[in-house]
Amino acid sequence: VKCCTDLGLDGDAVMTELAKMFAGDFVLANRDRHYRNFGIVRNVETLEVTRLAPVFDSGSCLWSDAELLEVPADFEYLAKPFKPKGMRPEDQVRLFEGYFDWFDATALADYPDTVRALLGRNPNIPERRVETIAREVEKKIELLDRLAR
Repeated sequence: VKCCTDLGLDGDAVMTELAKMFAGDFVLANRDRHYRNFGIVRNVETLEVTRLAPVFDSGSCLWSDAELLEVPADFEYLAKPFKPKGMRPEDQVRLFEGYFDWFDATALADYPDTVRALLGRNPNIPERRVETIAREVEKKIELLDRLAR
């Protein structure tokens, strides 16, 4: 946040955008939002910093590193950054307390079905895994709703 404010961005706006980014990471179970996965957008004419970059590099998500997803430990992960060995995702979201006025869990009501549809198109992902991931995404949305309030 300090880097962004030093570049001329509003601190509260940065915190809100980061809250959105980390909320998305939370729902997707993205474990790889490290210090090199943040960016800024600059005006190409003036080089003025205009905002944070949209989310990118979210490929390490949806428990992609878990082989079976059959036991509770398969769903546990530590998210980066902020602590040398990672941080519990719930604790990461709590860093943005007070910056969730924009969040509306009802807007994500159909998202687990979207996950099912998208992952279900891959013939290499078993139907059971698709369903498990969609159910876990639903749980993450419910937990995010509680944390955001």
